[in-house]
Amino acid sequence: MSTLLSFLPPFPSLPSPLTPLLATLAALAGALLLFPLLRLARRRPSPHRRPPSAAAPLPLLGHALSYHASPTAFLLSQRSRIGPIFKLNLAGRRVVVVCGGREAAKKVATAAERVLSARRAMEAVGLGESLGAVNVGLGAEFHRKVLKEGMGAAATAELAPSVLAAIGAAVGVELEAAVERGGEVADLMAMVRRCMVRCVVAMFIGSEVLRRLGDSFVHDFIAFHDAAENATLKAALLPHALALPLFLLPVARKRRKITSQLAAAIASLLKDRKEVQNGTQSNLDASFGAGPWIRAFEFFRLETEDAAELSAGLLFSAHKSSAIGATQAFLFCHEQGGELLRQAVEDSRKVHRCPRNDKGITLDLSDTLRRCVKEALRLTAHPIGAVRTVVSPKGFLLPAPDGEPYWVAPGEMIALSHIAVHLDEAEWGADAAQFNPERQRWSTPRAPDEYAHATFSQGVHKCPGEHMALMMMRSALAVLLGGEYEITPAMPLPPLSSERTTLAQRAAAVAVRVRRATGEAGAADLTACMPCDPPS
Repeated sequence: MSTLLSFLPPFPSLPSPLTPLLATLAALAGALLLFPLLRLARRRPSPHRRPPSAAAPLPLLGHALSYHASPTAFLLSQRSRIGPIFKLNLAGRRVVVVCGGREAAKKVATAAERVLSARRAMEAVGLGESLGAVNVGLGAEFHRKVLKEGMGAAATAELAPSVLAAIGAAVGVELEAAVERGGEVADLMAMVRRCMVRCVVAMFIGSEVLRRLGDSFVHDFIAFHDAAENATLKAALLPHALALPLFLLPVARKRRKITSQLAAAIASLLKDRKEVQNGTQSNLDASFGAGPWIRAFEFFRLETEDAAELSAGLLFSAHKSSAIGATQAFLFCHEQGGELLRQAVEDSRKVHRCPRNDKGITLDLSDTLRRCVKEALRLTAHPIGAVRTVVSPKGFLLPAPDGEPYWVAPGEMIALSHIAVHLDEAEWGADAAQFNPERQRWSTPRAPDEYAHATFSQGVHKCPGEHMALMMMRSALAVLLGGEYEITPAMPLPPLSSERTTLAQRAAAVAVRVRRATGEAGAADLTACMPCDPPS
């Protein structure tokens, strides 16, 4: 071989400045040629079948545009064509969506974090930037601990009169201003959101914190929340490298502004409390308007910055869905009208006529308000929720309706569609798409189970604030229907829109007329307090 090579002419030498450049280009070309070959060599056929893909993807974008245009309609259409389990391509991000099947939903919902990771999924769609590392890593467990250990079901029930009063006061301020302006509110849902932000801060963080934040904070927080929602949606539909600079980093800056406002108010409150030497803890809490989250921050000795991050996370998860759920229930009642609206108004007035100590009991006994809120939540549930990333190296076997399971690869995402289950005629009847609070499924407070009514998710990551949120929604509905002001929306109402990542809203702002009520809704009346029969 060496003899043969000696007869070949020498390879011409290259100018030295070009040699490194050409060598680099040659290496890159080789890598580009070898990479697909290596991937093919490493790819092995799975012993299990893969989930079918949704129909009609576009080049590069996959199903992103079709899904974004109308999430609910898109999911229902794919379910009817393909079946209850299929894979979406959202601009390169593969997500296996479960649109039905109790066995599959239960296996996803009850899988351990080491198998299906909620945290990894949150980070993948940009919540690490929009909500911050503290909320992604610690938020859910911290809020669960405060709700269950620091408050409990009894404390939640005892809070009902205070929550009702706080929402009533916030709504009253907004509606009185509207009456003075001529009696019109341009966007009812936006108004209720502002009221709910004030209520959540006052009741759970502290009324004194709300006072120190001022009204500007309410508008700043709502703007941040909407920007974070938009960034999360874009991050789910776009490659991360594109979504990060365009949407996620700007919303992270908005979050830092919000948390700095919260940190300043919390630090000021805690400083003033420490300067008071006398009095019991309960007196201190009452004097300084400290809510259960402030007490938890002190108990766990959290840094002020972490307390502010967790407060922002609490507001993010607690205010908007409660506001939307209550407002949608109010609007559905007006759309249906007739006996349902009359009974809902009467039940709301009973709550307001009661003495303070009986308001929570009367609210709980109002079967009409409970049914209306839960039925509204059924029709406005998230198109996709409970998103998880497969982290088990073995992948994940997803039960399929026809027997043989589907295999989902490590690194891929699985999501449960709440709205698809809620609109399933096999589960809810032929009128599944209609508002009907008289359904037999609502005959008892606990029916149906979490796999038929999935608004608050299921399994190991079920929302710990379900009971609190339902109480807040019933309270807000009672204020809107039976408070000191009569609120009348213009009919017909805009249709539902599920484009946002929260509960479905309306396709346009809902303007309402407002006037002071002429009845005696706010007067105490012991005889009218308890006529509601407990639900059977």
